Amino acid sequence: MACAGCGRDRASRTRCSGSSAHDPVPPPPDMIRGRVRGAAAALGLLALVANLIVGSDMFGVRERLFGSATPPPRPPAFGRAVDNATAAKQPKTVLRSQPWWQRAAAFDGVRSARRPAVKIDGGAIQWRVRASCRSGRLVVRASAGSGPVLSTSCPATKTGFSTDPGEKNFQVTASGPWRMRVEQQIDVPLNEPPLRAMSARGARAVASGAFTGSIRRGRAARLSTGWPTAGTRCD
Repeated sequence: MACAGCGRDRASRTRCSGSSAHDPVPPPPDMIRGRVRGAAAALGLLALVANLIVGSDMFGVRERLFGSATPPPRPPAFGRAVDNATAAKQPKTVLRSQPWWQRAAAFDGVRSARRPAVKIDGGAIQWRVRASCRSGRLVVRASAGSGPVLSTSCPATKTGFSTDPGEKNFQVTASGPWRMRVEQQIDVPLNEPPLRAMSARGARAVASGAFTGSIRRGRAARLSTGWPTAGTRCD
């Protein structure tokens, strides 16, 4: 139905159609697609830059977000029994090994007794008391008044565990002979000194070995005293 008063001029036609000369004209489809592609490219570039910054740990961003993948440096173990004085002189390392048990102390007695202080390393995963007794009953506490780490009727051989590090003043309650060994589980490399026999007079080398490139780059190897493993050469 035609509007009354509509003329042939542009202003009249605009009034009749109900639109204004100042209404925005929608962009063509090609322009919309171009803007979408531009926004997607910008987002992709931003994601690439963010991945580069986090992946390279630029400015320490990755460590602040996710923490460090490298453990803090610690002294290696210098023997299968605790030798804190010697280990403290060794250069610290960030390398870690498979968890293994290191002897911290060994005691024995025939009655109740209080043993000298034993220090459990702060980096130890856990520690244990391995004890055996012949008669009566055996109770081992990490300190006077604390709960028992180990309690058993004798004769028996039993092991008690704990994860609380620090200095321990073991209190042993027993009515017969007993023995106990304190061990801590650690995951630092073992820097074991050569055996005395290796440097004794008359000692000589009977074999030599070499590691393959992959083992050397991995900075670790498993050796055995049996047949030579792959990558080992005997002269």
